[in-house]
Amino acid sequence: MLTDKDKNGRRVVIMYLQNIFEPAKIDNLIQLAIQEDIFTGDITTENLIPENLIVEGAFIAKENGIIAGLPVVEYFFKTGQECFFKQWVKDGIFVHKGETIATIHGSAKILLSGERIALNFLQRLSGIATLTAQFVERVKPSKASVLDTRKTIPGWRYLENMQ
Repeated sequence: MLTDKDKNGRRVVIMYLQNIFEPAKIDNLIQLAIQEDIFTGDITTENLIPENLIVEGAFIAKENGIIAGLPVVEYFFKTGQECFFKQWVKDGIFVHKGETIATIHGSAKILLSGERIALNFLQRLSGIATLTAQFVERVKPSKASVLDTRKTIPGWRYLENMQ
């Protein structure tokens, strides 16, 4: 982890993620999330949203913290879909409340049906990264260091230990 200043002089914390993202390692987890969340389809979206409607959405930080999981969200939406995903920050970067994290452009039906799954991944992984950064800051004055753990949620070990 590195502390620096951005172009506006704000303190930023940069966490270096331990692993390079390997999408194949989360395919089963994504399929499980789809089965749990939208296995029967999104009835409201399917009945109210026109088939050809294209929209753009933004991921906005609801509070200060470390962002993690953007490659997962991008992979989730791009798997077999016609979507354009643009990251405005990198994974591991400290963001401020209200800051735009990413934007996405594509079929309204696809984006609306998948938004909860995408947000679940992004919020969980960003929460882990933010809490880890707080622990790292607290132990800085000592000789202790924060390590990863094998105590993870089943199926999430790869993603949780990336953070």
